[in-house]
Amino acid sequence: MIGEFLKEINKVIPLIKNSVIVEQIEEMKKSETVLLKCLEYYQGITLGLVMIVKNQEDLISDVLKATKDFNLDNYVVVDTGSSDKTVENLLKLNFVRTEYLHWEENYSLMRNKAAEFSSMDWILTLDSDEVFITEPLDLKILVSVLYTVLDKPFAINFEQHYNGSSKYGIPDRIYSQTSEKFFGLVHEELRTKNTEEAVMSIDTRIQVINKGSDTKQVIKFDKEERYKNLLFQMIEIEPDNPRWVAFLSNKAIETLIINEKYEKLICKHLFITNKYSKRMGNLKIHKYTKMLLEKYISYLILWKNYDRANELLKVGLLLYPNNMAFMFFKGLIQIESIKDISRTYLKENLKNYIESDKKALCDSSYRDTQSLELIIAELNELLGKKKITEKIINKITDDNLKTFWKQWNNKN
Repeated sequence: MIGEFLKEINKVIPLIKNSVIVEQIEEMKKSETVLLKCLEYYQGITLGLVMIVKNQEDLISDVLKATKDFNLDNYVVVDTGSSDKTVENLLKLNFVRTEYLHWEENYSLMRNKAAEFSSMDWILTLDSDEVFITEPLDLKILVSVLYTVLDKPFAINFEQHYNGSSKYGIPDRIYSQTSEKFFGLVHEELRTKNTEEAVMSIDTRIQVINKGSDTKQVIKFDKEERYKNLLFQMIEIEPDNPRWVAFLSNKAIETLIINEKYEKLICKHLFITNKYSKRMGNLKIHKYTKMLLEKYISYLILWKNYDRANELLKVGLLLYPNNMAFMFFKGLIQIESIKDISRTYLKENLKNYIESDKKALCDSSYRDTQSLELIIAELNELLGKKKITEKIINKITDDNLKTFWKQWNNKN
């Protein structure tokens, strides 16, 4: 039995992103006593799905059927006032228990109330528009292994992917109902019931796709406006918690920028002095530092404050050298630098040509000015001004220059 159990453990290890925890599991595998303890825990626990739903008649059946091969003991779906065929579709699924709650605009409150319908030790919470991408696996094995090697409350995160986006979120998706509960009006986090401290989140490579992230679904449930208002409320409720600022959407940030509140707010949670600083020693290091740095650097680039953006980018890359957003920002700033050099050349080095008498140039050079127009075309090409470039090139009649342009730009 231990041999078979080990095989199952080996299947879930590659899903865990934390290398320290993986090392702890590898050590655990060497002790038969600890393995037996883990197996005993596995055989004794229960894990059930708890899902909140409203008006998801097109998705709900497929979402729930996709969870059946993940070794769940129970399925509870709580309808919060559907007016379409959602409930009708739920009642056709004989493995699902359907319950009902009146919706209140507080996601953690609703998740906690919904969980009360379940008697399971551990809860898998999925949104009603999330479907597993990862191949079926025994989620109770994953829970048991982590419970055995960790000495603190934890939650298991999934990769939440979105249609039409390369980015993904990492929401808490499995937690202990005995010791944990959700907190927050939106983008809620798991906290311990006793101390109300945020629990340790274990990032995994388990993937779901959020089908409610497409434009139609966002408009249908007015997600952007609702989430924005709820996050603003959370910032007022917990003004010293960087989480709520880190999760602000672009629309929410735009609102704060218009009201001239954004920079002050983000600097409060990024810097010890509450003001911009390029010194790493002034940076507040916490769970949301990386997210806030990404948002602030993006904001600085948007407002063309490239010097500050570059200074913070150096700090970000020192702390998070593998962060793709920081690599992207570095590329953007370098491209802007190249464009700036091109603009400078265009304005200064060709100033005499631009302001000169073209006839006099032709008379003294025994050629017309098309060769310099070719330089101006290339500078506009570098600046991304395609229409201006095409207009200039179309006026060039010198065949040698046309050939040179094609070779220069690898055009046949």
